[in-house]
Amino acid sequence: MKKKYKIGFTITLSIVTILSLVMTIYRWTWDYNESGNYFDEDSMTTYNDGAILVYGTLTAIFLIPTLILLNSFRNAPNGQQNL
Repeated sequence: MKKKYKIGFTITLSIVTILSLVMTIYRWTWDYNESGNYFDEDSMTTYNDGAILVYGTLTAIFLIPTLILLNSFRNAPNGQQNL
């Protein structure tokens, strides 16, 4: 039972990390003006470039435990799983 929860949590955390990374890269490619704003003409919304720092921080926060969990699935020296 513990193994199923660990696998499920690892998959969920990996998906959240990937989505956060995609959003960071997506927002990073926008053309911001000199005041640090991006205006979306379709939705009539102005976005600030400060959100890139937030998305990048969230990516790092999710990436660290994801890597730790993925590393815990490596085989132990005697061939047993570290679960």
